[in-house]
Amino acid sequence: MPGTSNDLNISQSGYVAFDGTSTFYGRTLLGGTGVTISNADGTTGNSTISVSGSSIGAITSITGDSGGAETPLAGNFNVLGSGSITTVGSANTETVQLTGLTNHSVLIGAGTSTITKVGPTATAGQVLQSGGASADPAFSTATYPSTTTINQILYSSSANVVSGLASANRGVLTTGATGIPIITALATDGQLIIGSTAGAPASASITSSDSSVTITPGSNSISLTVTGGTTVGKTITGNTGGALSPTAGNWNIVGTGSTTASGSGSTLTAQLTGLTNHALQVGAGTATLTQLGSGTTGQILQTNTTADPTWSTATYPSTTTINQILYSSSNNTIAGLSTANSGVLTTGATGIPVITALSTDGQLIIGSTAGVPAAATLTAGTGITITNASNAITISASTSGFTWTDVTGGTQTISAENGYITDNAGGVIYTLPVSASLGDTFIIVGKTGLTTITPLALQQLLIGSASGTIGITGTAVSTNVGDSITFVCTTSGSSTKWRAKSFVGNWTLS
Repeated sequence: MPGTSNDLNISQSGYVAFDGTSTFYGRTLLGGTGVTISNADGTTGNSTISVSGSSIGAITSITGDSGGAETPLAGNFNVLGSGSITTVGSANTETVQLTGLTNHSVLIGAGTSTITKVGPTATAGQVLQSGGASADPAFSTATYPSTTTINQILYSSSANVVSGLASANRGVLTTGATGIPIITALATDGQLIIGSTAGAPASASITSSDSSVTITPGSNSISLTVTGGTTVGKTITGNTGGALSPTAGNWNIVGTGSTTASGSGSTLTAQLTGLTNHALQVGAGTATLTQLGSGTTGQILQTNTTADPTWSTATYPSTTTINQILYSSSNNTIAGLSTANSGVLTTGATGIPVITALSTDGQLIIGSTAGVPAAATLTAGTGITITNASNAITISASTSGFTWTDVTGGTQTISAENGYITDNAGGVIYTLPVSASLGDTFIIVGKTGLTTITPLALQQLLIGSASGTIGITGTAVSTNVGDSITFVCTTSGSSTKWRAKSFVGNWTLS
């Protein structure tokens, strides 16, 4: 250009006309970056310079993870997404982004380049469960607690709602009248869980309606003692088996299964043995989103404070029914236990738990070496009456009478709590028991022949205000056939004293 002191730089496409070759009025034309200067006509005269700038600042190729270098088509590259990835262009910016995302949802693979999502659910507390190798995980219908406290047992408080059951010290798991499980405390010596037709099993103590029966509760024991009374029953009748009579004045009371009976002095103690506490474990921690395997149907997602969450080895039910208790039906398989109204949790012969109903007054759970613990009621033996009520059992001495003996021989040794009929024309000589307890009684009724009652050494007979001689010479002899007499032990031990409570006829004391 005339009048300029510098060379002319041309940096864009176009044509420049000038006179001469590459000298423009004494100046040399210089090509800029990507610009080529050429004469259309190398001779003198008017010429045209062609300026080509198609490569000024351009990208000539793009290389991805695979496929090699790609060149533009008509100066353009197509940047496209696939699967769950899309691209959005604006001005000179191309944005690569994921599609279909929802707040709080869990991302799951759906092929080699596509992801899908699960949730979020509208209900808090549901857990993510594997659908197996051929299906996506899904949130359970049932909800689970996000936290637990020590010693809690999990159960379904309503359909598909798993809750924590509050624990109690020294307790037994029972169910109410509508099957709701509860820990009932047995914190007082001698308490039992007693069933009721009118309500739920409850903790209560055995009571006595007869002053002759003393009930002494102790730690894991109950002592029943006959302390007195004027009459003692001769038989005990249970629900089955008919009336039972003593042998030589004795009843055998033995335990079965987990129940034992131990005697010491005049006290018989019944107690349970071999009880084992059962516990359930619940995982807790924080959750971390990570890539996991598909797991097994029914497994739940478990977290770890220092590692990624993993699928549990155990499987859990996807749904539950109201009042169900969860237990392991086999190794690492958690199942729902069928419930029962007014029940107690027991285990079968192979350890399988079951709810046993206690829907009858006075029922208890009683063990067995031949089978499984079952609901049953106490059976009364000779001399004992058992009265069952709502959450209560009353044991009292029976007044049903003596065991009677028709004495046809000439001699007879007397046993306490027995009656004898003198049935020998030559008379019968009776000998007092070697020892006796306070309140022990015997009766002699005359039929044929006379009656003679002979004490042992240091023993004494008393009739009214008359006292017999202490020892074997202090006999009591009837005067006529048909004379009868009832004696009660007023001093126990071997040096016993027997006083006539009532008599018929005339009796002579020596």
